[in-house]
Amino acid sequence: MSKSFVLELPLKVTPEAEKELNVRLDAARHLYNACLCELLERLKRVRESRIWHKAKNHAKSSQPKVLLKEALSQWNYSEYALHAFAVQTKNACWIGEHLDVHVCQKIATRVFDAVEQYRFGHRGKPRFKRKGWLSSVEGKSNETGIRWREGQVHWKGLLLPAVFDPKDKYGVQSHGLSCQTKYVRLLKRQIKGKT
Repeated sequence: MSKSFVLELPLKVTPEAEKELNVRLDAARHLYNACLCELLERLKRVRESRIWHKAKNHAKSSQPKVLLKEALSQWNYSEYALHAFAVQTKNACWIGEHLDVHVCQKIATRVFDAVEQYRFGHRGKPRFKRKGWLSSVEGKSNETGIRWREGQVHWKGLLLPAVFDPKDKYGVQSHGLSCQTKYVRLLKRQIKGKT
């Protein structure tokens, strides 16, 4: 069993790169909200369908699972259907200029997970993100989209060099950098008034 861990590194970001990253995060926020709106509408349709009510009435038999699956598939309520919606939305508007397919699919997965938590009653209804509320994006792998190469993050023409700890007292960075990178997540954080 291979172990996974997170290595967090600060990035050296120029004012131009920061401006572009803010635009990309805002594009991600718009896509998140579009996916959330679409998936909540699909869930509403599923819950209003006759098949869903029939499944709820036969809760003690073995039939409900089959009926629930049928209701969900009838209204395209699935993670992969939402991936297709996200990519279609990206390609139809200005978002496509700023986000790649893999980041869009990860945003769709994030929305799907939030709505699933709501559907099963584990959390409240997911909220739409206001400007500045979406502070992270990630890729699906280190092969495409947001990538880590030779001490830098590469993402659609942006090169963001990492700031390394010159001392690395306990060898954490050197160990982390010697291991395989599964995927890269960019996280915008405010520390002492600095981004």
